[in-house]
Amino acid sequence: MHTLATDLDGTIYIEDKLIDQVKESHNELLNKGIKILYTTNNSSQNPLRIQKKLEQLLEIKIDVDSVITPLKVLTEYLRDNKFKIFTYGSDDLTEYINGISNVTAKINEADLVLIGRKEKIEQKNISDIINHAKKGKKIFGMNKDLTFPTYNNKEKRGNGFVLKIIEDAVGIDINTFGKPDIFYFNYIINKFKRIEFMIGDRVDTDIVLGNNLNATTFLVNSSVKNHMKNNIPDYKFTNFSECVSFILKNFYK
Repeated sequence: MHTLATDLDGTIYIEDKLIDQVKESHNELLNKGIKILYTTNNSSQNPLRIQKKLEQLLEIKIDVDSVITPLKVLTEYLRDNKFKIFTYGSDDLTEYINGISNVTAKINEADLVLIGRKEKIEQKNISDIINHAKKGKKIFGMNKDLTFPTYNNKEKRGNGFVLKIIEDAVGIDINTFGKPDIFYFNYIINKFKRIEFMIGDRVDTDIVLGNNLNATTFLVNSSVKNHMKNNIPDYKFTNFSECVSFILKNFYK
């Protein structure tokens, strides 16, 4: 069985709206017996919520094991590491972490600080995290996406916006549990071994990850601005549907 990995936000859907022709192309892949992995850097929602969203939009049952999020990667990491964690992020993030590890509301008690995305920047917390990082404490992020797509070709600040503030202030490089970083890469390799195709809208996350996995990579146009040169992907198309048509025509004759 061949395996295709696809990004979600900006590739399969934007917010709560499925991109045109995705459902039909998704069904074509399944009819060919191709396994689909749903990869995302979204850590503001837990994996089950993303699974349910996919099921509702695609009108098909989705195996939650095929939905790969930074929270799943983090869970794997914490399986062998016991930390008291201070979280900066959504309520969903804090609730999820509290279910798999120990969460503290006091940053000075934390062994590890975990940075997610918030709708509003909380400068006091960021200053505390910067001071914590300067003491050499462990700081991890959920992903380094500077933005994410929304309706009407607009973008919102992503997780990476806050991470960059901290990195610049402390002079460090913060590891994350999102694409394309090593934790996410290792999770896929350990669980799924071989990925033949990777489709996504971001060069710095989807395409870099796909290349690291030795997959054939496809970049689609979306509402996000790419901050790396787009000569890295093997192929470039307008949308997911065009990528699928090309794959089926050229790799499944």
